[in-house]
Amino acid sequence: MKILGVIDGSRINGIKFHRIIYPLSAMSEYFEDVNVHVSRSTFDLTEKELEFYDIILLHSTFATKKEIQRLLKFGKKVVIDYDDYWVLSTKHELYDEWVKIREPKRRIDMMTYDVHITVTTEALKKKVQQFAHNKEVCVLPNGMIDDEEYRKPVKKDFINFGWIGATNHITDLMMIQHLKNGYGYNVSIPEPYRKHVFKTRFNYYDIKLVPDYLNMYNAFDVILIPLDDNTFNKYKSELKLVEAGFYKKPVIVSGVQPYLPFLKDGVNCLVAKKHRHWAKYCKMLTEDADLRERLGNQLHEDMKEHFDLEKITTDRYNFFKEIIENV
Repeated sequence: MKILGVIDGSRINGIKFHRIIYPLSAMSEYFEDVNVHVSRSTFDLTEKELEFYDIILLHSTFATKKEIQRLLKFGKKVVIDYDDYWVLSTKHELYDEWVKIREPKRRIDMMTYDVHITVTTEALKKKVQQFAHNKEVCVLPNGMIDDEEYRKPVKKDFINFGWIGATNHITDLMMIQHLKNGYGYNVSIPEPYRKHVFKTRFNYYDIKLVPDYLNMYNAFDVILIPLDDNTFNKYKSELKLVEAGFYKKPVIVSGVQPYLPFLKDGVNCLVAKKHRHWAKYCKMLTEDADLRERLGNQLHEDMKEHFDLEKITTDRYNFFKEIIENV
């Protein structure tokens, strides 16, 4: 099985890492018959060179109709991955830009070709099936390898709270912007957010390149996972919860989709159902080390049960094999 993953450019971001590089690397590790290559673009390859590959894996963020048409013309089997809904909340920073460039239409149009589609959640699968030419959409969640070597907590004299993520989350972060100046908790977020509305309302850490950002979980005692309850976020993946779990970190999390099915309030997390809960639970976790450990350990067990990369990789392998054999 020969697979070409397309990452569109040299800079590795979360999408490229979690949806192309990391899962394909796992496939080549777990299955001897898998041969994986990664390319910045399929346009760099001739028709003859593309003949080598059984499957071309694209991502909806970077793929284009022109690229898909060219690959299908050459008789290639194309898989397109979707890990986000294509209709943004009106509060999202990119909403106006997406409307202007008609981004939702672009992402829907790609589904209508004779391609195969993977998604991160069952909820997103149902949305995709409304438009997809091929209704056999495969759910492949974000997964991680459970390795104790990753977990190297940094010990400090105070409790450090952290939010770990990329850009375009201002609305989510506004839910916790009161915790530092209002209550004195050490809450850190990535440096790029300083220039927005937040300024002194958070502490800041230098943003890390993917996958190095994962090591930031070791720097924090508690992970905060605020998420605005809107239609766009409803179809996101569970990645932040998964990452925190694999690092055995206690979390305070919004009680919304996509996290809701995996939350056991007081058992594997603390669910902030109201605004005042964020400060209340920060106080609880600051004062109770046993609670921090208990929540982190249970979240680890629950995330390992549902998001172990080896199982997800087997599902991905079987899906790809079925595509190849279905001539």
